[in-house]
Amino acid sequence: VEMLASLYYEPLWMFHHDDLPVTQINQLVGKRVAVGPLGSGTHALVTTLMAANGITPASADIRAIGGADALKALQQREIDVAFFVGGAGTPTIQQALRDPALEIVTLARAEAYQRRFPFLTRLTLPMGTIDLAKNIPNAPIELIGTKAMLAAHENLHPALISVLIDTAREVHNEQGYFESAGEFPGTAPVDLPVSVHADQHRRFGPMYLYRIMPFWAASLIERMLIIVVPLLAVLVPLANYLPQVMRWRVRSRIYRWYGELAMLERDIATREGTLPIAQWRRDLDRIEQAVYRIKTPVSYASERYTLREHVALVRQSVEAKAGADAREVKAPRP
Repeated sequence: VEMLASLYYEPLWMFHHDDLPVTQINQLVGKRVAVGPLGSGTHALVTTLMAANGITPASADIRAIGGADALKALQQREIDVAFFVGGAGTPTIQQALRDPALEIVTLARAEAYQRRFPFLTRLTLPMGTIDLAKNIPNAPIELIGTKAMLAAHENLHPALISVLIDTAREVHNEQGYFESAGEFPGTAPVDLPVSVHADQHRRFGPMYLYRIMPFWAASLIERMLIIVVPLLAVLVPLANYLPQVMRWRVRSRIYRWYGELAMLERDIATREGTLPIAQWRRDLDRIEQAVYRIKTPVSYASERYTLREHVALVRQSVEAKAGADAREVKAPRP
C-alpha cells in the first residue's frame, strides 16, 4: 500500500471533567480513559502515546470506546478522560468543545511528541476559532495530530492516480481550522511510502494528454506509449542491423560457391599428367546450375551474374587445357 496524498489534519483531542486536574498524558495513572474502539485509528494512536508516557492497562482503566459513546460516558462521569481523533468540525468534537462541564487539555509538550513521532504534527487552535461570539476556546490550544491519507495499492494505474489527486485537490485545497489554503493534498511522508507517480503528479501536474483529451482517450494513448516506446528501443537498433543481416544471408548463398570454384581453378592450374577434363566439366555444370537456382533480390543480382562470369572464365581454362591436351595427342612422334 502506498500513500497517494495527505488530505487534511486530524488532531488528537483530550477532554476531561472541568474539576479533574489533568494537563498531560502521563497524569492518567488510575484514571478511566476512553481510547477509541479496537481496530480504529484513534485506538492505535492513543495507546501508542500512552505507552510512551508509561500508561498501560496495569496502571489505568483503559476502555475501548469512542465517538458519541465515549462523549456520553464522559458527560455522565462514567469515565474521566476521553480521546478523540478528528477535525474540529466533527459533531462529536463540536459538542465536547461547547460543553461547559468539559475541558480540553492543551499539550505543552506538543513539540516533543512531534520530535518523537515523525507522523505527528504540532497544531495550534487559536483563541475563539470555534466560536468568536462565545470565545471558544477561551485560550490558544496546543494539540498534536496526524494527517488523513489517500492510500491505494502500489499497482494502481498512474492514470487513476492522477484523477484521484485532481479530485482531492478540488475537495481539500481550501483553508481549514489547521490547514493553510493550498497546503493539501500533499505528498510529504506520513507513515506510508509515497507513490512515485503521485509525487510526480504533484510536482509536474497531469500529463499534457489529460489536459487536452478525454480521460479514456488519453489513458489509451498512454498505455500504447508504454508498449510502443520499449518496442522502439529494441526495434530501431534491429532495423539498423537488418540490412547487414540481409546482405550477409544473400551473399552467403553466392560466396559459398566461390570457395568450390577457387579450389577447382587451382586444381586446373596445377594438375599435371592425365587431366580429368570430364570431371571438371561436370563440376562446372553443377556449380553453374546451382548459381542459376539461387534466388536473390534485384539489388544483389549483379553479384550472381558476376559469379556466373567467373564460372565461365574457369570453363575457358578447362577448355584451353582440353585443347592443349588434344593437340599433344595428335602431334607426331619423332
